[in-house]
Amino acid sequence: KSCGKCINNNQKQDLIGKIFGVLKVIEENPNSKRASWKCKCILCGKEIIVDGTNLKTGHTKSCSCITGSTGEAIIASILKNNNIKF
Repeated sequence: KSCGKCINNNQKQDLIGKIFGVLKVIEENPNSKRASWKCKCILCGKEIIVDGTNLKTGHTKSCSCITGSTGEAIIASILKNNNIKF
């Protein structure tokens, strides 16, 4: 009997619309045999392809446009987008 947390290898999770770090999943990558996803960085807008396992484990959280912590980058982006000097 399954614990409910494991996924059958024949089933893919739908990650479209989910956010991992600063990456938002916008579509599945049809050009890959493995589950990989096209993601858009919510900070800079760059689109990258990321392996699904790397998203889910937290190994990949950004497109590499940030050098500090993810939280600091999100706060800086919010302040900048709302014309708040910091």
